[in-house]
Amino acid sequence: RDESSDSDDEPEAEDADDEPEAEDANDELE
Repeated sequence: RDESSDSDDEPEAEDADDEPEAEDANDELE
């Protein structure tokens, strides 16, 4: 159970970072 929770936490954190980064990149390009 611990491993599953850790695995889910890692991908979620990475996804959240990807979203803000994509928005920043678009703002700069625009």
